[in-house]
Amino acid sequence: TPTNPSIALGTSQPFTAMGTYSDSTTQDLTTSVTWSSSDTFVATVSNAPGSNGLATSVAVGVTTIDALESTSGINGSTTLTVTSAVLVSIAVTPTNPSIALGTSQPFTAMGTYSDSTTQDLTTSVTWSSSDTFVATVSNAPGSNALATSVAVGVTTIDALDFASGLSGSTTLTVTSAVLVSIAVTPTNPSIALGTTQPFTAMGTYSDATTQDLTTSVTWSSSATAVATVSNAPGSNGLATSVAVGSTTIDALDSTSGLSGSTTLTVTSAVLVSIAVTPTNPSIALGTTQPFTAMGTYSDATTQDLTASVTWSSFDTLVATVSNAPGSNGLATSVAVGVSTIDALDFASGISGSTTLTVTSAVLVSIAVTPTNPSIALGTTQPFAAMGTYSDATTQDLTTSVTWSSSATAVATVSNAPGTNGLATSVAVGSTTIDALDSASGLNGSTTLTVTSAVLVSIAVTPTNPSVELGTNQQFAATGTYSDATTQDLTTSVTWSSSDTAIATVSNAPGTSGLATSVAVGVTTIDALDSVSGLSGSTTLTLLPHITFRAAASGSAGSGVLSLTIATPTGALTGDVLIAAVAVRPSTAAITPPAVGWTLVRRIDNAASITNSLAVYSRVVTVSEPATHTWTLSASTGSAGGIAAFVDVDPSNPIDVEAGQTTSSGLTHDAPSVTTSVSNAMVFSAHAFASSATWTPPVGMTEAFDQASLAVPNGAGISLEGNYSLQAIAGATGVQSAVASANADVGNAHILALRRAP
Repeated sequence: TPTNPSIALGTSQPFTAMGTYSDSTTQDLTTSVTWSSSDTFVATVSNAPGSNGLATSVAVGVTTIDALESTSGINGSTTLTVTSAVLVSIAVTPTNPSIALGTSQPFTAMGTYSDSTTQDLTTSVTWSSSDTFVATVSNAPGSNALATSVAVGVTTIDALDFASGLSGSTTLTVTSAVLVSIAVTPTNPSIALGTTQPFTAMGTYSDATTQDLTTSVTWSSSATAVATVSNAPGSNGLATSVAVGSTTIDALDSTSGLSGSTTLTVTSAVLVSIAVTPTNPSIALGTTQPFTAMGTYSDATTQDLTASVTWSSFDTLVATVSNAPGSNGLATSVAVGVSTIDALDFASGISGSTTLTVTSAVLVSIAVTPTNPSIALGTTQPFAAMGTYSDATTQDLTTSVTWSSSATAVATVSNAPGTNGLATSVAVGSTTIDALDSASGLNGSTTLTVTSAVLVSIAVTPTNPSVELGTNQQFAATGTYSDATTQDLTTSVTWSSSDTAIATVSNAPGTSGLATSVAVGVTTIDALDSVSGLSGSTTLTLLPHITFRAAASGSAGSGVLSLTIATPTGALTGDVLIAAVAVRPSTAAITPPAVGWTLVRRIDNAASITNSLAVYSRVVTVSEPATHTWTLSASTGSAGGIAAFVDVDPSNPIDVEAGQTTSSGLTHDAPSVTTSVSNAMVFSAHAFASSATWTPPVGMTEAFDQASLAVPNGAGISLEGNYSLQAIAGATGVQSAVASANADVGNAHILALRRAP
């Protein structure tokens, strides 16, 4: 017994051998029988005194345990089953620990099994705290058995194996939080020589709280030749660089003995700021502004960084700034406005800036033109003032500046509207002409030199004359000088004709300027002053003079009441015809041909043998008739003649005319008339009451000589027509024609024909 027990591996099973005798009694034979196991690899059984029948498990399995009574040879047996080892106890470690508030405590649960083996059951048991207000313990994977303090106190930490119902426990004591570490920040900083570095000591406590210990710890530097660190109130932990190198900065809590440290590296001095100058300047549009970038370093030294920084303008529509070598930092205005000018050091990332204001363009200079002119006395010189602005634009300031002359005795300059800047010469000399812009105070000037008066023009007179061919024209040259004086230059200029085939002009002493006509046409008469190169000119027109073309005459006897005269041979359209008709008696009516004839004058002599003289004019037409007939109301004899003239003004042929009766005698005078035009054609008609021939007036040419009867005869009537060209306008003088015989009273007429325009 026991019958067929089962034990865990690692355990033992005491067996008892109970003998039953024939008398039904029983006896404990445990110590006298011989014990054996059928499979000693599963279990053994002891025959040793004191442990007889004690089976010891060896391995999992089944064996038969036999008890043999050697005397009788009787045995008894049972089956022993060895199962796997089982948990027999749990130990929780560490034993009764104490932790500071805010810390945690990991526990371990170690199980001891029936086969004396042990196993870490930390992650399989169920952990619990008897007082979760003091500490909690985790069952979470990864943190099993981690007890976390909650408050000061004592709690039991228990580890329960649900399968076996076994548990193990220990006591956890939570004390107040304590300082566990000191952190010095910043960590391993590097500072430039000449700068300081503030450090902070941050204490971390067991309850995970932190506290700034900067002012309570004791600071020290391992290398004070590199940097020192202050313990002075108000600057605790402030390290000051001394030289390039490294040092350990330490913060010691004297109460706990804990300390924290870090390494401080002191490098060469570095750039700490950039100042851009000038500060906030204002410039006019069109101008530039140079900027300077001055860097200040950590060791308080400064350096001009103008050429090494990168310049930029925030608003390039207002201003640009140059990075080109030689012009670094030069800002150029673009438009009115405000822009920020920045200087950036790429290596450090440090920049400096200022504001640039661009205002409207301003006047920068005034140029007075023309430059240093020279004028002759009596002349003027207009000046212009041209302003140039900061944006390179220009503006005419002539009317807005104030003009002045430094020597008004030499020249004055006008500020009057409409003549601003006009300098007027006063005397020979020099003066400064100045143009002042009162708003800006800027001025421009030039020198004006006044020289002696000079010839400025030559006038040739008469102006554009027209003369008839065959005449001369005297010209005069008058010089006008810059001081408004004039001088007769006729004998000093050089005269010329542009067309000597029309007219020539003389340079000979005594006849200078005398033009001689050569042919009909137009030529320019020029008078040149060789010293100044100036000349004057006028136009000379040579007109054709009036010429006699032809004449015709006729007569009628007594009682014939009409008189027919042929049109002069060769008469052309536009020619002017002058007709003279003489009839006796003076009372006879004279009727000209129906169309085209204009009565110039009728003269009636009622003395002695009465007779009349009528003078007519007519312009030849395209359909000119071959003859012209006058009708007479009575006639004891008539005579007439027609003279044709060329180049007579057809619209106004008669310049002047006059007539008179003549007394008995052989000489019959036509009165003198005064012509108003040159080259007038003078025509005279003479008649008397007899038939005779005529001798024309001196200087005149006879056009016709007609008598009504054969001459000499005391009856009938005689008529003569004469012509002559009078070159110069004026009195013709009395024109006397002489009859050959039979003297009696008569009539005489004279007219002057006007040349065609």
